Amino acid sequence: MKWPEPWGGLTTPVQSSNTAYLPALDQLRGLAAVLVMFFHGSYQLTPFLSGPEEKPDKAWIVADNLLHALLLEGYIAVSFFMVISGFIFTLACGGKVPAYGRFLFNRFLRTYPLMLLLLAVALLLHPDRFEWLGLFKTLFFMANLEGSINISPYTGLFWALALEWQFYLIFPLIMVGVLRWGMMWLLMLLVVILALRFSLYQPDFNMVNLTYSTILGRADQFLLGMLAALFYARGFVPGLRWDMVFGITLVVMLVLVWFANQNGWFWYNGPLRFLFPLIEAVVWAALLLGYLSISRRIPAYFANPLCQLGVVSYSVYLLHSIVIRQLGEAGWLVSFEGSTAAVQASLNTALLVFPIVCLLSTFSYRFIEKPFLQLRQRYVSN
Repeated sequence: MKWPEPWGGLTTPVQSSNTAYLPALDQLRGLAAVLVMFFHGSYQLTPFLSGPEEKPDKAWIVADNLLHALLLEGYIAVSFFMVISGFIFTLACGGKVPAYGRFLFNRFLRTYPLMLLLLAVALLLHPDRFEWLGLFKTLFFMANLEGSINISPYTGLFWALALEWQFYLIFPLIMVGVLRWGMMWLLMLLVVILALRFSLYQPDFNMVNLTYSTILGRADQFLLGMLAALFYARGFVPGLRWDMVFGITLVVMLVLVWFANQNGWFWYNGPLRFLFPLIEAVVWAALLLGYLSISRRIPAYFANPLCQLGVVSYSVYLLHSIVIRQLGEAGWLVSFEGSTAAVQASLNTALLVFPIVCLLSTFSYRFIEKPFLQLRQRYVSN
């Protein structure tokens, strides 16, 4: 795919020296970032559009159509990011164990520059929230734990970066097992993780937090991404069969989204909660493989913007909550008569938040992320 440069190359991807560029993966990352943005926009802007009445704790907006349900359940895209991470790193290794130091050095260059900038801004604006222990937890991959520096909207999404980093720290070790025992090693790890989650269940135990914001709750999503990469590397051939897999898994995902929205799955804390991350991972992994096939049919006028969105998706992910909060508090929102507050929030996300975030993310990528990405090293031998 020829890469367009409508902004003078501001969003041209920095090619990794460890793997060939797959535009379809950037397209998927772009879509995932948009889903997360709509999830936050729909919920965080609703109070600004719903009048003076207070919103009850753990309120869940029930959609009256599938599209709105997908936007409201956009948190599921976090698991998609993690499946993609497992896929990309495994594919990049090419059947070898990555050099541990260089691998982590590359991940530092990828994630920390923008993260540190946002952390500095947050502490400058709220110096009273500074704590040495909180800073230590935030900087050393524990932002998903209580006591880390959580100054919303600047650091509110660092918890997901902590999960990514916890995976980065163990990924080379997992690859040692993959090289020795292949897919069976990953399947065994999946069984162990499921057994641990199931063993922790108690009626008064917070399974929602465990499955949503801890590495034990998310590890199977990284592992399913790794399994998908091993399968892909064995000679994946795009074709009608995989196109059909994409269509089927897309329908399954939409059905699950609708059911989740209508039944408030996000807050479900019952005994079957331990299966939720695995269900998401299986669907996302199958959809990823199917998309790698059907993406060849997507016209360039749609695929290219998606690629550009994927390139800046890290900035989109970290910056969108700031834009949402600023627009809401400033009252710069558009009212749509005859629509519910939730629908108006989603429309404002599409018409205001999305273009502003895209613009900011383009410049964030160019001037904050890209200079450091160009310093990355090769972490697998030829």
